[in-house]
Order: sequence, then structure tokens, then C-alpha cells
Amino acid sequence: MRHNYQHHVVRDLAWAIASPPLLRLEQAACSWYDSDWYQDLYITSQDWLQRLDQAPEALQELLDSQKDRRLGRYFETLWAFWLENSSRFEVIEQNLPLTDQGRTLGELDFLVLDKTSGQSLHWEVAVKFYLGVGDTRQHSRWHGPAKKDRLDLKVEHLRHHQSVICQRPVVQKLLQARGRHVDACGVILKGRLFYPYATGDQAFIPVDADPHHLRSYWLTVSDLQKTNTATKLFSPLLGYGWLASVRQHQKMLWLSMNELLEAITNGDFHLPLHVSCKQQDVTGQRFFIVADHWMDDLSQV
Repeated sequence: MRHNYQHHVVRDLAWAIASPPLLRLEQAACSWYDSDWYQDLYITSQDWLQRLDQAPEALQELLDSQKDRRLGRYFETLWAFWLENSSRFEVIEQNLPLTDQGRTLGELDFLVLDKTSGQSLHWEVAVKFYLGVGDTRQHSRWHGPAKKDRLDLKVEHLRHHQSVICQRPVVQKLLQARGRHVDACGVILKGRLFYPYATGDQAFIPVDADPHHLRSYWLTVSDLQKTNTATKLFSPLLGYGWLASVRQHQKMLWLSMNELLEAITNGDFHLPLHVSCKQQDVTGQRFFIVADHWMDDLSQV
């Protein structure tokens, strides 16, 4: 997916809207929107994005003002900015905390009015990156790079708690007290799935994966040393370039495989490491490089 915008924040915003979802759950209580839905949103936003690319200061200032620098918050802020400038949607509530007698029930990412349908929609928004191990058909075999979360746990929380929280009577009363109501709910879950490099294209896609989901590969340091990388260069993605691809003219640190391995050994970069790969001036493929023992304790996660 290519977006020919000059400014990386605009490219990330276009990616946030246009990229395909990770999963497409047909039988869920809330809508897990498909790739066509996102493409329609993007197509209707292209003229606005082009104008924004000529003067992105408002978006950049909003992002710079965020104290929370986590990728998930960055992704959510991109969606908030797009919604605030959308002719179709109007933000009613954002990050609305739900409490009952001092007890925290949860938080609504977005409550938006769809002016086309007249519906009030509750949206939960997330971006995730998972590495697949073993039987990759199972959601439980997809782990976050730091092994702090799994795809099955995220889906369970989204499907049975976050997205349907407004169906609880106590939450409905809280919303009514604010003059709010919810007609329907939706899940916006995007990101990238990293398949085992050793398995390559033979690995199974997870159950309910969107057919167009973004996919790349992960490999261990030993795997990297065995690959044919003589003509490849690697650029560590350190808090930058995780969403849209970085334009080639933008300043990036490109290292040969030996230079990258030396930097890892010296502690200049820590594993797991997300990298972009370039070969013969063609940039785009992403990899996660993990330690050789990365899989050793996954059964305990």
C-alpha cells in the first residue's frame, strides 16, 4: 500500500485509515470492519489528505502535545484528528472513563455520530504487532514482540469486554445521564502479523484473519546470519516507521547485516528489534529480529 505524501505524519494518518484490519470476525456482537470499508473511508479522504500534506502543522502539533508516546496512543490520536476533520463523522465522546460508585468499569475510546446513518457508534481502536509461532492458525500462537500480550487475549478482551461494555445496564445509565446513547459498536484493530521466516509463505494464517492483512516475517539472530543478505541493508525502526513506510529520501540509518549484528552485540540496539529492509534501492519489507532463545518460555506467557 503506497501513499505518496511528503510528510510522514500524513503518511501514518493515511495508513491508519486505509490499511486493512488484522481480523474479520463475522459472528461478533460488534462490527469488525472489512478492508473495503476502510478503503471507502480513505478514498473519500484523499483530497483532504492532499491538502493536509501541504500544511500538516495542526496534525504535527497535536501529536507533539501528547504526553503518552506509546504507539497505541499515537494511532488513536491519528484517528481522533481524522474524525475531527471528517464530514461524515462527529466525535461525541473520546476516552470517556466509566465509573460507578468509585469503581472503574472501563473507558470508551470513541463515541461518534455517523451523519450518513444517523447512528451513534461506539468504536474501540487499537494497533498491534504479533509474531506467530507453531500452529499459526490459533490466535494463542501469536505473541507480542516483548511477549507481554497475545492475539487471543486481545481479541477476547475486545470482543467480550471493551466493544460490548455499552450493553451493560449500569453503563447505559451512565451514558443516559450524559444524554448519550449507543446504537451500534465497532472494532478497529490494525497492525501487522509477522510469520516465521523459516516457514515462509507456507505458514497458516490465523483463524478469522482478514485476507488482506499486512504480513511480514520474524527471524532469530542465527536465522539472520544464515540468510543471503549480501545486497541487503537494514534500518532499525526505533519508534518511527512502524505504520507507513518511510520515504527513501528521509534520513535513515542503513546498516549491512554485519554492521547490524555488531550493533546488537555492542548493545546499541536491543532485541526484539523491528527493522526495515532495503535491497537494490527498494524499501518496504519489515522484519522482527529476536534473540535465539526468544521462543524458550513462550509456553509460560
